[in-house]
Amino acid sequence: MRYLLNNRGDAIIFVFGILAFLFLLTSTLLFLFSHWEKWSFNAFSGTQARYFAKAGIENAIWELRHDTNNYDGLDEQWHARFAGDDVDIDSDGAPESRWFQVKDSHGRLIGRYAVLVEDENGKANINAVSNISNNGRFSFHEGYRVAEIAFPENTLGQDLAAAVVRHRFGPDGMPGRRGVDDNRNAGTLSSNGIDDDGDGITDELDEGIDEPDEFSPAHPAGDDRPYHVIEDIKMVPGINNQRFSSIRNFISVVSYDLNIDAENFLRTNVNTATFEQLYSIMRDLGFAEKQ
Repeated sequence: MRYLLNNRGDAIIFVFGILAFLFLLTSTLLFLFSHWEKWSFNAFSGTQARYFAKAGIENAIWELRHDTNNYDGLDEQWHARFAGDDVDIDSDGAPESRWFQVKDSHGRLIGRYAVLVEDENGKANINAVSNISNNGRFSFHEGYRVAEIAFPENTLGQDLAAAVVRHRFGPDGMPGRRGVDDNRNAGTLSSNGIDDDGDGITDELDEGIDEPDEFSPAHPAGDDRPYHVIEDIKMVPGINNQRFSSIRNFISVVSYDLNIDAENFLRTNVNTATFEQLYSIMRDLGFAEKQ
């Protein structure tokens, strides 16, 4: 009799276990079915959004591939076609792009995308622009090198602009190794008639030592520390997030120039060109001799 009672107890426990399992299974299925539509919609919407974004990217690539001239301007299709006042993609507080609407076969709006193509070569390369000579002054009077392009002082001020330059030159404050002719051009620069080191004196004996060209972002020498991304500029004391936000759309670390004109010819160096070369250029540009 006791054996039968024990079997009945086991059976009751087994039945409750089955019921608990069925309850758990049913609850899980109800949860899945109730959320399946939402999950499916989110997955579909995510896929659709990726296709819209890809359409915008392909649109921009097409415009860039068909931009065949050798100069860039904001009146060209790669910029003008996408310009508008609908959306602020670059987060500078001012809308600069327009929405492109995407409709289905019935003409119903199903999505939209916006595109912003920026000319990185039109931005100031913080590894190249501005300079500080070995006597602590700025030099922008020769017009000979990229380093003579002044940093936008209206947003940073002269002190911060100088700090940006000093930071990339490292603790010793000079490009390359202080007091060393890293690029081995001192002999040439000491007799080229140009104030290469920006100290206000032309062709002194150490003219080619610690001049701006000794700083190389690709091959830093000494204690130089180039900026690898524009966010690195925030390591400069005084460049906080607010200051960075005000200049982020005007600076770059990848811009460069091929030194060619719109016809794909090497530009003429006005510091070394002969009178005949300059005269020919001015004449071809339409300048009369009396001008």
